Amino acid sequence: MKLKLLPFLIISLSLILVSCNAEEELLEDKTQDFDERAWQREHSSRNALDWSGIYVGSLPCANCSSINMELHLNDDETYIKRTLYLGKGSLIFEETGFFSWDKNGNSVTLFNSESLESEIEKFQVGENQLFYLDKEGNRIEGDLADSYILKKVEKTTGLRNKHWQLKEANLLKVISFSDDLPNVPVMNIGEDNILGSFGCNRYFGSFEIQEDSLLIKNLATTLMLCQEDSLEQVLVKHLNRNHLIELQNADTLNLYSDNGKMQFVATYLDFGGND
Repeated sequence: MKLKLLPFLIISLSLILVSCNAEEELLEDKTQDFDERAWQREHSSRNALDWSGIYVGSLPCANCSSINMELHLNDDETYIKRTLYLGKGSLIFEETGFFSWDKNGNSVTLFNSESLESEIEKFQVGENQLFYLDKEGNRIEGDLADSYILKKVEKTTGLRNKHWQLKEANLLKVISFSDDLPNVPVMNIGEDNILGSFGCNRYFGSFEIQEDSLLIKNLATTLMLCQEDSLEQVLVKHLNRNHLIELQNADTLNLYSDNGKMQFVATYLDFGGND
């Protein structure tokens, strides 16, 4: 009788061993899969890259010269997007909302704040750049692929190639400038020079940017006789010095010095290289 049971015992033990091995392999596979997902999350764009900041680029346009785009991705997962359609006027379109990451943490989808279910655009997040994605979430391919990339810019890069309009000067007293004035002081900061107008006389000079400071130097002006001469003298004296920069959302520029504060607002976007 014992001999008859022996084969059954052997088979049962074999089945138990096979079952245990299968469970161990399954547990090992699950552990490996969990480790791979954890590694992917840790090394995703969301966790591994310094992705928050300002991105700019000129995208192809079907019915205009190009689309100048400026996109701010904020740490709280909100965004500000400004677009200018070159050849279609100087109107800047601004959109705000929030964005969400895909499950792998490598791409973001923009949503309009007015319609939480409305997807605006998708971008793959790379190191210091964003890749514009099509509606299916794929990278643009072909000859124009490099044109669908937004590059991250430094904070002070947002100063250049913009038309800055003086809004307020808090010097010896607060002086406000409204849009309906005929001659509002303006400033244009190029790649290596600065020029503008105080409302009557024009000025030009050079500048240096070091971290968060702007040193305006060698400022010269035209010598027209103007009713605003006294104000212009105050402005040129204040402007021609070193300033601490505070750039808010790339469209408000505060310049602080030991003599007071000047606040400018941007009136258009121009990333250079486009007419």
